[in-house]
Amino acid sequence: MKRLLRFLLKIGAGCFPASQIRIDIKVYLALMSWISDKGYLKAGSIADAAEQMDLTPEQLSFFCSERLGKSFRQLRKEHRIREAESLLLANPDISLRKLGRSVGIHDKSDLRRQFREVAGMYPSEWKKIKQKEVESLK
Repeated sequence: MKRLLRFLLKIGAGCFPASQIRIDIKVYLALMSWISDKGYLKAGSIADAAEQMDLTPEQLSFFCSERLGKSFRQLRKEHRIREAESLLLANPDISLRKLGRSVGIHDKSDLRRQFREVAGMYPSEWKKIKQKEVESLK
């Protein structure tokens, strides 16, 4: 609930009509549930995700772009790559193919490209840096 209140303050709840605030709350709650259920790991379009959230694709697209400042595809990509980072930390020997399939990206080159877009480096570079960090803590 605190996250919702912070979100409403962030978007300036007093600046929008009550009907828009109700829609924003509905979309926000649906999106947070979808993220916590790791819906971003499933393949599909924005229409598929919106259907899972009981929203229209237009509501979801508008919310992401206007309220979050990014496209739905970018949001999904960021969550997938964060999940890939977690999997790499837990299992450093995982193959790129298996890692990609685990996060809903079925092409190794797509995984590498998206990982670099989000994390700023390729998975192998990211893994080396994290391994050095872990070793330095020992």
